[in-house]
Amino acid sequence: MLDFDATDDLVHGNQVGRFFHGYYDNYCFLPLYVFCGQQLLVAYLRPSNIDGATHAWAILAMLVKRLRQQWPSVKIIFRGDSGFCRWRMLRWCDRHRVDYLVGVARNKRLQTLAGPLMEQARALFEKQQQALCDAGDESMHARAQPTRVFGDLHYAAGSWDKERRLIPLRRRLAGISQCRFDGPMRPRVARTPPGASRGRTGPPTARNSAPVAAAGC
Repeated sequence: MLDFDATDDLVHGNQVGRFFHGYYDNYCFLPLYVFCGQQLLVAYLRPSNIDGATHAWAILAMLVKRLRQQWPSVKIIFRGDSGFCRWRMLRWCDRHRVDYLVGVARNKRLQTLAGPLMEQARALFEKQQQALCDAGDESMHARAQPTRVFGDLHYAAGSWDKERRLIPLRRRLAGISQCRFDGPMRPRVARTPPGASRGRTGPPTARNSAPVAAAGC
């Protein structure tokens, strides 16, 4: 399992590459870290005026190549949050036997597709609350456990090459409804539709790569 994560590294002077980052609300760098379990494999310092997935594809390709030189049959899983959901990188994973588990940012279409899960989570949570109430527990709101409901659907943003399997998670707390989407594992069959352009198949290099924007990610 290769865990990719970008985070902030605050700066306290006028260092080269110092930029203000709106999400972190401060001047910082945006390093990229890659872990395998508790082992740090990559710590890559980057300026913060870039896309969070910049150079992730090139680093993933480098790691996959090196790991398979040592262990040819090793199973590799790429994991990252929605900032790393880039369909060209996922297509590269499909073609190089790399499984993946990445987050997918919410949008109106996904919210609609996951709508039944919201109702299911709400009903289960209310049932739990009612059971506590019937038992005479006045602290039911404090003791009611969060309700989690998982689903299974296929989805493709407008710019994606094909549909991919998503696992929506709906979480219900007292008065709070939360939803997230994960794209688990690569599809076992990955073919380009007849007549479609295959586009670039190799990873960009760290020198000339550019962020790849995908609708819905």
